[in-house]
Amino acid sequence: LTTLDLADNAITGDITTVAATNTLVTLDLHNNQFISSIPTTIGGLTALKNLDLSYNNISGTIPTQMGSCVNLQYFYLNNNKITGSLPSTFASLTKVIIYNFNFNQIDNVAPQFFIQKITNTLTTLYLNDNRLTAIPSYLNVLNPVNFKNLYLQNNLISSVPAYIGNFRFDQLHLSNNPLRYT
Repeated sequence: LTTLDLADNAITGDITTVAATNTLVTLDLHNNQFISSIPTTIGGLTALKNLDLSYNNISGTIPTQMGSCVNLQYFYLNNNKITGSLPSTFASLTKVIIYNFNFNQIDNVAPQFFIQKITNTLTTLYLNDNRLTAIPSYLNVLNPVNFKNLYLQNNLISSVPAYIGNFRFDQLHLSNNPLRYT
């Protein structure tokens, strides 16, 4: 089994009840009614490239075992109840193209060493509608040619670092933050 798509159903309960094998390349569980946290067994899905857990009621922090999904390219966790920061084991995820973490309760983007590992692959980062208070200065290591879309609207960000001007964004969203011009 390489693809398991159970999206847009009314599946309820614990996400660990979904059978998965280490041959999965795509796991799409978006728009269901899962209420648990992300299981630590997710780290066993080492072939996984596409993971969509969006639009559920998944809560808690992202498990450190996610760092074992070294082939991950697209990770959608938006519209859940995720808290905290991204785990340091995300430094192993060097192939990521799109992260979508909007509409959660994340308060820190990522450790610096994690960002440095994806400097040439990351094109889009969705972090709007969270609890971020600042744009981390270490995002400046991202490739200014490849990194095209940054979504930070509806957070608690009060200033924009000067390096943001170095990027050639297609989309930069900073609306509805308490930004102040200084």
